[in-house]
Amino acid sequence: MSWCPDCRGLSQTPFDQWQFVRRTVLCLSWALLFILRTGDLWALEFGEVRWGFNGSIQRHEFNLCSIDLINPSAEAFQGPIEIAPGGSIYNSFPLVEPDVYIEPGATRTIQFTPYLGSEMPEWEVRWGRSLKADLPMPQRENNVPVAVQFRNPQAASKPILGIEAFSELDFPIGAPGTKTLGTVVLDHVPRWDEIRRKAFRDWLGSGGKLFLIGSRDGTTLEFPAPLEELNIKADRFSVGQGTVIRHAPIQDAAEIAELARQLTPMDPAPNGLNNNYNNSLNPRAAGISQLVHSLQARVRPNHNWPLIFFLAVTYLLMLFPGIWIFSRKRGDFRVTYAAVLGTVALFSWLYAEVGKRGYDETTGLHEMMIVEPLGKERVLQSSYANLFVTDGGEYPLSARGDGAIFSLDAGGTDSARFSGSATMINRPDAKLIPDVPPFSSCSFLSQSVISTPQDYSLEITKFESSNGGIQIEARVGGGIPPDAKVFFVSTASTGAELTPHDGSWGNRTGLIPLSSLFPVSYNYGWGQTSPGDLDNNLRA
Repeated sequence: MSWCPDCRGLSQTPFDQWQFVRRTVLCLSWALLFILRTGDLWALEFGEVRWGFNGSIQRHEFNLCSIDLINPSAEAFQGPIEIAPGGSIYNSFPLVEPDVYIEPGATRTIQFTPYLGSEMPEWEVRWGRSLKADLPMPQRENNVPVAVQFRNPQAASKPILGIEAFSELDFPIGAPGTKTLGTVVLDHVPRWDEIRRKAFRDWLGSGGKLFLIGSRDGTTLEFPAPLEELNIKADRFSVGQGTVIRHAPIQDAAEIAELARQLTPMDPAPNGLNNNYNNSLNPRAAGISQLVHSLQARVRPNHNWPLIFFLAVTYLLMLFPGIWIFSRKRGDFRVTYAAVLGTVALFSWLYAEVGKRGYDETTGLHEMMIVEPLGKERVLQSSYANLFVTDGGEYPLSARGDGAIFSLDAGGTDSARFSGSATMINRPDAKLIPDVPPFSSCSFLSQSVISTPQDYSLEITKFESSNGGIQIEARVGGGIPPDAKVFFVSTASTGAELTPHDGSWGNRTGLIPLSSLFPVSYNYGWGQTSPGDLDNNLRA
């Protein structure tokens, strides 16, 4: 009842208050259901997932992954798409395509280039509000670059038999990440935009092999820039470090003996152990792991261990029997407690000062780069780096050049040892954004193609072998400094150092074991590696 007879319409009984609460809860429930329903409208579907250039992957390399995403709903999808290895260890390292738009009922192809190391966890695709799905993984692995023919899915011509086909529409926008592709067969001019033509030229210049097959109707293949070098009228010629071979029209790949050898490599296993590939003995994996560890060692705290041990022994002796004897003589517990607290505070400060000198309190980035000349004043740069920070936080890293890609997993398992989190933005605007805890390291790998006026090419001009030894002469590009160390590696176990003489570079000794050219220092326990040993490790 209301206290005012004229205000009876404004009064609320307990029943009216309950009705108000019930309606409020009902409205909030409908709002929550609408939000969840909106998320369901963004449920995407897989059309097809294509790994690599023939449905296979290669470990310890960047691997192409093309995903067809279908939007079956009546609402357009717009937002990020990311892929990441499953499991709690890897959930903090996604590879992200930041802004994707898919119309209702449409299909969109998204391309990623993840680095696949020694471990092979299951991957998943994520989008929307915490929606995700398992990413189908390939069933095949290759230990050598593959050979494929490029096909236009819309063309009506018959494919060449005996060789797997790759849709030219899936060729990536950058040469980084194409190391798993070794040989290409072309019998037509692909309809690419300029960025893909440039990427294909960079792939060929890095050492690829291209078979140009004459068209069946007799027309001449005319390639636009920057592929105009393919118009050279010769049966065999070089493009950068790559090779182009012309051949008459064929129906089966076996008709070309050199191409047939590419399809059936004699030694598919890099370690050659009865062709039974053992991933733990992969020389590339071992080399990358040693390189990363050497980079990490450059920021390893060089503590004064004798002083630390002396402080530890002194600290224990002061606590017992030092303070115990002192308390027996004084007999005042308050003085004893004060002595204990003072000792703990003093040695805490001493340990902090000694440790701080070891780190030297500097943030640094140590980087090792491998440069491969591509021709046309362009180089493929592979960078192995280790970032050490003293102040925790996000450190955005960008790579200059074309088609850049990043991976946090430079050594195959380093992401499992990284205690922070990181986001890798997909190209063309590739970035690595690691969130690094204080006084810790983050190792990563990146690749990009860089334009440079310097000549970093190497060409063997003389190679003579006889019973008396071996004679090597080489032309070294002007971009390589005269005091650089140049080595010729003959096999997996022998090589020779080349030195400048009379305008060219040559060897002064015969082939010697690589272990003497590239000594590697392993250090365990309390030992520290010297800067000179670290340089040798990085060179090795």
